[in-house]
Amino acid sequence: MYRKRKKKKRIRTSSTKEGILFLIITLFVGIAALNTGNNLLYLIFGMMISAVITSGVISMLNLSRIDIGFTTSGDIFAMTPTHLRVHLRNSKLIPSYSLTLEIEDRKTHLLYLPSKKEKTVIMGYIFKKRGWNNIPPIRVYTRFPFGFFRKWVEVEPKNQRILVYPRLQKLQFPELNYTEGAEKETHNRAGSGDELRSLRPYNQGDSPKLIHWKTTAKAGKLMIRESHDNDSKRVVLRFNPVDTERELENQISYTTSLLLELLNRGFDVEFLTPDKTFYISRTGKSIKQALTYLALFRNQ
Repeated sequence: MYRKRKKKKRIRTSSTKEGILFLIITLFVGIAALNTGNNLLYLIFGMMISAVITSGVISMLNLSRIDIGFTTSGDIFAMTPTHLRVHLRNSKLIPSYSLTLEIEDRKTHLLYLPSKKEKTVIMGYIFKKRGWNNIPPIRVYTRFPFGFFRKWVEVEPKNQRILVYPRLQKLQFPELNYTEGAEKETHNRAGSGDELRSLRPYNQGDSPKLIHWKTTAKAGKLMIRESHDNDSKRVVLRFNPVDTERELENQISYTTSLLLELLNRGFDVEFLTPDKTFYISRTGKSIKQALTYLALFRNQ
């Protein structure tokens, strides 16, 4: 997934400390050559000026015709370190050397990018808020070949956003016991046993094996048979949003963490929200829809 530069990006230049010192020395040598008429000083001055010009031209060529793209891997949660994959492709006939990639305060180095080849650099990053996030601008710069100048180009991905799920919390609560007292009925799950408990409409994530075809034909919609299964576990998780923004963010974070923890512990979850109901199996079906709902809740 490349973001190719349709128009030429401006390559910017700044002098390094070494470059400033070298220019000052070059100036003094030039003044000395003019004052003394010494041919050797003229020769040295000419070589120093040539080095400055050569450095500028080579460093500009070093950054030219590099296409940059971005991808991510896995689910991304707010305030959790993730990895951005930065893809660099050198489209010119000569290789590029000593490139530095910078996203905010994070840097990584690429020593060599061959001609007509692509390399992928993995950079760590933390998205601070849930919902749709823009990929941050990336700066690619070089001090090659002599370190006199620092030339860079900044690429800001446009129309490329990433969905970030809510922040996760570390939960501390005792082991859930679904077989004691009144909680037993709440956690009994629609299983695949022989004893029929009830029928209900089909929901995304349900096993097709549980479809009751006779009732489906009569009702005109898919119906699922719920059977008693003593080996299965089910909980109902209700999300009642608060009005205060700060408390809401903490509530969404806690709900997300609890939802994932329940699935990790082998529970099937019926997740109730003010406007939707999600039936999430321990196999992970429908979890993406629930996480997306929480990520975008009052945060479109």
